[in-house]
Formats: sequence, C-alpha cells, structure tokens
Amino acid sequence: MLPYEEGTFQKLDKIEKNIITQNYVDDDIDFLLNILNSDSPRVLIERASLILSKIQSPDIADKVATLLFSENAHARNVGSVILAQIWPASREALEKLVEHPNKHIRKHALDILNMTQSPDAVEIIAKGLDDPELNNVIAAVEYIGEYYESKYVDKIIDVMNRINEPMLISTALESLEKICDETCFTKLPSIISPIDIYTPIILPSFLRFLSAISRKEDIEFIEKAIEQKDIYYKELIDFLKSYTSKYAASLDKPEKLKLIKYTCELLNSEQTPSVNKYELVRLMAHLEPDYLISNISELLDNKDKYIVVAVLDFIGSANSDILKSCGHVKPRILEIIQDASKNLEGFEQAALYVAAMRALHNLESDY
Repeated sequence: MLPYEEGTFQKLDKIEKNIITQNYVDDDIDFLLNILNSDSPRVLIERASLILSKIQSPDIADKVATLLFSENAHARNVGSVILAQIWPASREALEKLVEHPNKHIRKHALDILNMTQSPDAVEIIAKGLDDPELNNVIAAVEYIGEYYESKYVDKIIDVMNRINEPMLISTALESLEKICDETCFTKLPSIISPIDIYTPIILPSFLRFLSAISRKEDIEFIEKAIEQKDIYYKELIDFLKSYTSKYAASLDKPEKLKLIKYTCELLNSEQTPSVNKYELVRLMAHLEPDYLISNISELLDNKDKYIVVAVLDFIGSANSDILKSCGHVKPRILEIIQDASKNLEGFEQAALYVAAMRALHNLESDY
C-alpha cells in the first residue's frame, strides 16, 4: 500500500506533465500501475487511471494489461477501462489476450473489445467464436450482434450447429435478429430441429427472432408457443403484429381466423397487461374487422377499460362501410360518455371519455 502523502499528489502532477511532454520514463508508468494495483485511496486511483488513459502507446497498453492478472478485482476493472479508453493503441495487446491460455483472461479481452465501441474491434471479437470455453463463445456471439455486423452470420450459424447448447442458441438468435435477413432462415432448420425451441431459455429469443425475420409459414411455430402465453405474451404479441403487418393482405379466411384465435387467447389471459390488450384489439381490427364488429357489444361491456378504449378508437376512425354495422352500439357509447364524465381525473377515465366522444362524433357524422 502506498502512503497517503502530499508527495504522492506532487509526483502525480510531475508524471502527468512528463506524459503531456512525452518525457515520461518507465518508473513513471510503474508508479501509476502500483497505485492502481494497491489499496490506495480512491482519489489516487482515479487520478492515476486518468493519467494512464492519456497515453496512446502499444507498449503502455502491454503494461496496463498486466493489471488483468491482478488478484485485486478493482485493479482488473480499472485496467479493463483504461485498455478500452486507449484503443486503438491497445489493439495488439488485446489481440494477444484474446488468445491467452487462461479462459478468464480471454473473456476479459472480449469484454474490453466490446467496451471500445469500435467497429474495428469486431474482427478480433470474432476470434472468440472459436474459443474452447462456452461462456467466451456466447460473449463473442452477443457482442457481434451489438455491433450489427452481418459479416459473421454464417459463422454464428456454424457455431449454433457445432454447439447445441440452450444459452448459446438463445444468444445467437438475439444476435441474428439484429444482423440477419430472411435468407438466413433457410439455414436454421438443421439447428432448430434437434433442439426444443419451446424451452424457457430459447422461446423468448426465438419469438423475437421470428418477429424480425418471419416467413409466411412460420405461423406454425405459434401453435405450441401460445400455450405459454401467460409468460411470453409480449413476444407473442410482437410476433403477431409483425406477421400481420407483413402478410395480412395475402391471408385467406381460415388463416386469418387462426390468427384471431391466438389474438383472443392473449386477450383473455389474465397475465396480459391492459396496455397490451389495447394492442390486441387494434390488431384484431386490422386483421379481421368483421370479427371485431360481430363481437363489438361484448367488447364494449368488457371490464378492462383499455379494451373498451381500443374498440372506441376503432369506431372513431372507421369508414362509412364499417360504421353502418356499428350503429346499434350508439346507446352503449352514450352510457360510456355519461359514466366517464362523472370523474375525469384519472387517465383511464379521461381516455375513455375522449375515445367515446370521438366514436360518437364519427357515428353521427356518417348519418
């Protein structure tokens, strides 16, 4: 432990001047590293760290990298931050560390490369895809996705084929969602078939992947996934929204009714939040307005105010053809307006009142 003396601050001032004027010597760097690798007061550690982060030198990066081998966790963390800050001067050091025999050092190197937030670091991160340690492979897959680097799509899929492990598959799907297009889906059946995509680790990632990259036939996956609607309602809703947006115009009646069935199951689930139920009603209106109209009275009587607001918004923006089928609910809309007007302080009541007034206005203007 270094003594907490005024002389230490004076020496740090001198070292900083030496660094600014490019007149620093090895002893200056060693002094800074000793502070970082000790139980010195935080103010000293922060000052030493700040000074070292000003040096753009591969040689200094090698010395800072020695902190990653320290038994002091804080020293390792500080060393990681400095190496990320002085990138690209730390490139050579990190290239060596990412291939170090120690799996923990390799993981540190991957983390630091990601911390640089530099697209040039992805090439080195990709070396982690061949790492013998599973956790390091998972980290590499995740970080490549964060950089939206599509160059390594095939490599990630190869890794998924090679390592059939749920957490890896989940992470890979999360990355592919960001960097893959529809063409990569044709390469996935060989991966999907031997694994259970409906496990809790994989299913949410797979649903998000489907939302971003779906083919018309991928609706088949939802048949079983909907059984877990109480847990993964958000992912299922996002998939249905994405799928409907893409394919609604080309779906036949039976296909639309199948989607309506899934929508209703989510709508009737007690675990689906009200705000998401609003989305589901609007989705139903977009997908099959006739179905919504046939159930409009029941929906307007629903206890969930978000469902009622969604139906009212549907009426409020409907065209003449649809409004002709909605005239019978005008008395119910008037009741909603009367009840809501008694207390407009809450958000839900105010939203209900506004939506009902808009629906009434649209109905009356059509006659």
